[in-house]
Amino acid sequence: MATSTIKLFTTILFFVFFSQGYSKCSLKDIHVSQAITGLTVKGKPEMNVTIANWCSCAQSNLKLDCRGFQSTKAINPSILNVSGNVCLVNGGKPLLKV
Repeated sequence: MATSTIKLFTTILFFVFFSQGYSKCSLKDIHVSQAITGLTVKGKPEMNVTIANWCSCAQSNLKLDCRGFQSTKAINPSILNVSGNVCLVNGGKPLLKV
């Protein structure tokens, strides 16, 4: 009985560690950069914003602080869903390594 309990406990620990517990990814692996394209939209400079995951693991449900964010163009909400001061990236789906 004790042996089967130990095997079960070991199996559960194995799945916990490899499904989420030993991920090497962190917020440091998410990189946000912006660059001016040189174009103007409605008299304002157009910016190109890139959000990249530099970790080998996919990261999902990524949210950014969007205070002060303004756009003159409509943004596809499946790419960036703005709700108040929070922006949900990629519809919450995993962001894969670049």
